[in-house]
Amino acid sequence: MKEGAGALFEMARSGELTENVLISLQRIVLGFLLGGVPAIVIGIAMGIWRPIRALVDPLIVATYPIPKSSLLPLILLIFGLGEMSKVMMVAIGVLIVGDAGPAFLPVVWIGETLLWAAALLTLVTGYDYLRAGLLHMTQPAPPRHGKPQPLA
Repeated sequence: MKEGAGALFEMARSGELTENVLISLQRIVLGFLLGGVPAIVIGIAMGIWRPIRALVDPLIVATYPIPKSSLLPLILLIFGLGEMSKVMMVAIGVLIVGDAGPAFLPVVWIGETLLWAAALLTLVTGYDYLRAGLLHMTQPAPPRHGKPQPLA
């Protein structure tokens, strides 16, 4: 125990710990950007347009049960042993989970009609109802008490 704590303090004193933490944070941020931005775009597109949902949803459903770590050998073959393979592992995990969840479901719940109404109001009034509505939908819902309500 003392050896581990001593090594930790030594790494902190020399600056090695800070350097490694910053490199890890950089990988995480890049992975979330590379996976999160497409996940949100694809998820919203799946919620708005049924043909896109029909095209993309089977791919997501088919790949969802596969452990993301099993893709590591393929990622290593494509991107090599460098930083990009580590960033892409984070990005793939975020992309696959993001498409199926936070962006897709709320858009489906409110329906296409309300999205078109928000887009029309945005054009007429100048206030961005569409963006405000989409931002509101992606926020976590407050906890409900009692029985869960059916989706639709």
